[in-house]
Amino acid sequence: MTSQSRFAKCPLKKRRALVVIRVLLLLTFAMAVSSYGPPATPSDTGYRLVKSLVFKASSTNTPWYVSAYQADVSDLTVGELPAKLCFSSRALDLQPDCVVAEAHSGVARYAFQGVETLSVEHILNDGESAVLFVARFSGGGSGALRLVSLWGAAGAQTGLRRMLLQVMSEQSEYEILPMTKNGHVGVFVTADYELSLGETHFSSHHFIVRIFRLGSDRSAFASIDSYTTARRYPSLDDTDRIDVISYEMAEIEKRLDRSRK
Repeated sequence: MTSQSRFAKCPLKKRRALVVIRVLLLLTFAMAVSSYGPPATPSDTGYRLVKSLVFKASSTNTPWYVSAYQADVSDLTVGELPAKLCFSSRALDLQPDCVVAEAHSGVARYAFQGVETLSVEHILNDGESAVLFVARFSGGGSGALRLVSLWGAAGAQTGLRRMLLQVMSEQSEYEILPMTKNGHVGVFVTADYELSLGETHFSSHHFIVRIFRLGSDRSAFASIDSYTTARRYPSLDDTDRIDVISYEMAEIEKRLDRSRK
């Protein structure tokens, strides 16, 4: 039995509780600035390096050295240390700026333990790029959450500036669109499931689509529109990959056109 099937068969109250947690996190999530740099060695602080890269935005000549860390443990699902993202303008900086992937909902604390993605992505058709950092939270079951963030150099006094931040479920997808078919530039779209009465966690769902657009100063993405899809889309009971945005592009383009008027 797959983890998805096990979760789908769990009590309805437990499934609904995870949905409530996801909604609360969407409302209260914040990345906390850490007071420490990356570990000199994994044994010093319990972290290990997952990936590093060099990022150079077209708006600046400064190269940024970016690294992602997660706890140095065999099972991240029981870990308490959140993943962290560190960046510096110096290649061998032992005290770079770092942020930790952590959320608070009331008295509860959620550490996004695992590093899922660290990459440089084009966000505009003129070549402007940003750092994509995705971390993952798991409480030990089959339900999970993802932190999706973009970081850039435009408008930043020191370090990198957070351009966008979203908390999403494991049944979600996102798409960076440097330019759409209708000529809209700097677009970011997410799609995440909406649980309705009578549905199991991983059955087909309607999805909430959120549309963001990069501001004229290129420093941050702003929310443009959101809506719930008219049709249901297959979820993880029936597919290994959520595919909603490609089918919704006509509606997304219409809403982008309307926002430009």
